[in-house]
Amino acid sequence: LQVATDSVFSLLVVNDSTIQDTSRQIGPLADTTKYYWRVRPLNQQGAGPFTAARSFSTALSSTAYHLMKSWNLISLPLNVEDGRTIIVFPSAVSPAFVHDPSTGYEAKDTLLPGVGYWVKFAESTTVGITGSVRPIDTIDVVAGWNMIGSLSTPVHVDSVIQEPQGIIISDYFDYGGIYQSVTVLEPARGYWVKSGAPGRIILHAEGIIRR
Repeated sequence: LQVATDSVFSLLVVNDSTIQDTSRQIGPLADTTKYYWRVRPLNQQGAGPFTAARSFSTALSSTAYHLMKSWNLISLPLNVEDGRTIIVFPSAVSPAFVHDPSTGYEAKDTLLPGVGYWVKFAESTTVGITGSVRPIDTIDVVAGWNMIGSLSTPVHVDSVIQEPQGIIISDYFDYGGIYQSVTVLEPARGYWVKSGAPGRIILHAEGIIRR
């Protein structure tokens, strides 16, 4: 089995000559990407010709929000086509509020990745969004408390890169009716974290960055 991102199979994603079954699970694969595949018989006597190339395309990624009645601290874990609050959360009964340590809360019409938002709902609900995966993000932080966003995959707080090193002086807190300290930043959630000085933090999926 060969799987590639081009029809002449010069950029192979899979090149497996050990298959002994009629099926093979592959992945992970990139979102919204076209792939080409072909197979040929192979045994101890030799190899037959490849089949004609066939293709398939992967879909966008999706994330589900499990939202409680009242205020929720959320973020955008995916890059979406339209980030307006009315599009992402049509049942919300409030704008999306961000927090600036110098000016307080401010209503926003559009959600941006990397930012934490307060959004209010009249009833508990589940909302799904679709978009492209965000495996890494650089978030600017100011001195004081910051509301930050999350990625498409869980991120352990010990893996968060701080620039300059040591600027984060608190745990990371989420909100589910009460504030609680967390060790993993989950997709779709927003978080509070306190910085001792202006700088930035880098969230990354496992294996994306090494320092």
